[in-house]
Amino acid sequence: MDDLTDIVKAIENSAKERGFLIYPDLPNLSHVPVASWQGDWQSFLDFASQAKVDMLYLRKECLNMERSVQSIMTQAGFRFSGYNSNRVDAEALFNRILEHVGKFKAHDGKKELDRQAQAALADAEHQRLHALADQMVQNERFTEAKSEAKRSYMASQLFPAESHENHILIAELAFVIHWWHYEPDERAAKMQKAKELYSQGVSPKYVAGLLQMPEAQVMLCITTSRKDAKANTQGEMEL
Repeated sequence: MDDLTDIVKAIENSAKERGFLIYPDLPNLSHVPVASWQGDWQSFLDFASQAKVDMLYLRKECLNMERSVQSIMTQAGFRFSGYNSNRVDAEALFNRILEHVGKFKAHDGKKELDRQAQAALADAEHQRLHALADQMVQNERFTEAKSEAKRSYMASQLFPAESHENHILIAELAFVIHWWHYEPDERAAKMQKAKELYSQGVSPKYVAGLLQMPEAQVMLCITTSRKDAKANTQGEMEL
């Protein structure tokens, strides 16, 4: 509070040196045009001088962390009651932001508050898009979307309310999610199926076409299968 008082005093002194009349608190602004100012107070006084105003109203107010966080989140589209279309718990995110900035004093923490709040909101948005991408991967037609254009179009059809930029991001995330989480199991299942079909007398070329695999990969499965079988036979003979 002492630092804030010193800043207010410095503003008062500088304003008086420029010839302004200073009034404490704020006037009734119900029928008066107003504009918000973002920037340092010296620039504001320069602007006031250029506008040739006669008086300035000055009030000091400490930063209220809770109110500021709620304001930032509300501007980003979060609601603290009812349905949130972004699928993120607003109360949980609110508490998380406060936890990050709670160690800062109110009059020192505005920049850190904004930074942490924006970081938390960006993380929540990434989680939301990740959930949509995972939902897209599980769609039965996802494996048909072999190109980036097809995946982006698929995202636009599944999530029409999202922006074009988000459709591209969802498509990119879906591709990576499928590669990391789903493709290894799918590849293993295909290899097992290829071995089973070949053991039933199906030709490698036909297996490749049936499973949409390169014939060289089918031959690798068969070769691996033969080696495994041979090793198992030798092991049984030694026993």
